[in-house]
Amino acid sequence: MDELTLHVAREWLDHRRRRWPDTANPHLLINKFTALGTARSARSP
Repeated sequence: MDELTLHVAREWLDHRRRRWPDTANPHLLINKFTALGTARSARSP
């Protein structure tokens, strides 16, 4: 991972931890598609 991507990811995780401190997964990343639903991110086999 390059330095810029690493910096942005760390900033996002810090922001997320402050904004939503009680969520089950502290590493969850959301976007405009995942934020609108409640479906699982992957299907189980």
